[in-house]
Amino acid sequence: MYVIYEINTLLVKICFAFDLSNLLGIVVAVVVVVVVPVVVVVIVVVVVVVEIVVAGVVVVVILIVVVVVVMVVVVVVIKVVVVVEVVVVVVVVVVVVVVVVVVVVVVEVLKQ
Repeated sequence: MYVIYEINTLLVKICFAFDLSNLLGIVVAVVVVVVVPVVVVVIVVVVVVVEIVVAGVVVVVILIVVVVVVMVVVVVVIKVVVVVEVVVVVVVVVVVVVVVVVVVVVVEVLKQ
């Protein structure tokens, strides 16, 4: 019985050491970092194929707004108010926006 008690105590200590909310925040950050660019790239490709650039830009802008809102909600809900993670999320969003704009501009120029 004593051994079982010791193992349980150890498990509890490990769980606390890993602070689950923070771990969840990191997982969410990773998912966002991976999923957002993939979704954006897919939309850009579809737009390029369909060649409706104006509609594409609108869709991408809407998508970015949705992504930002979702991330804010996730951060608030999980209460992961870790400055570093928030900064990472902001940087990712900015990078995605820049990439999308560049792609759209390049496509426009190539069409001329």
